[in-house]
Amino acid sequence: MSEKAITIYTPSDAEPHITADDDAFIYNSILGGRSGILGDMTCSVSSGSVVLEGGGVSNRGYILRIPSGENVTLSVPVGSQGLNRIDTVVSQFTKGAGTVADKHVITLVKGTAAESPSPPALTESGLTAAGDVNQVALYYVMLSGLDIVGIVHVGQNLVTGDNSVRLYVQSEQPQSPNIGDLWFW
Repeated sequence: MSEKAITIYTPSDAEPHITADDDAFIYNSILGGRSGILGDMTCSVSSGSVVLEGGGVSNRGYILRIPSGENVTLSVPVGSQGLNRIDTVVSQFTKGAGTVADKHVITLVKGTAAESPSPPALTESGLTAAGDVNQVALYYVMLSGLDIVGIVHVGQNLVTGDNSVRLYVQSEQPQSPNIGDLWFW
């Protein structure tokens, strides 16, 4: 089949025809093919861990949300005396198939301790086959010696409270459009 209608009516007894891949295609298209942070997500340090609250992430259109009032807490491995390290908080999507479900989590990728460290290499994939993994950087966790000394926001803000993605309808004409803005005529 060379085409697939996604948003069509089907009788309640018909076989389901909308998949997670279909939803991801729609979201990825709306977001201009960009992955990153949705909403007002924050990342803070708390007792050797980082805590993410609010918002969510899009990883190639696959969405993960942190419900209001809840958080994701990630333990940060202890640093090395006299060295620095950069860890990366990532959105990690793993493609499933058959009886294996997709998996979308926020996790920490540990960097390598050094005098002048670099962020760790991340896994990038088109998510086209079972087992494919795609990681999207959200925040760097900066360590100096044994201590977490800072958080650096590195993920793209996709849709935030400041309306960075806008919707234009009919004759409204964008004055200064952003990537990802939608314009329906």
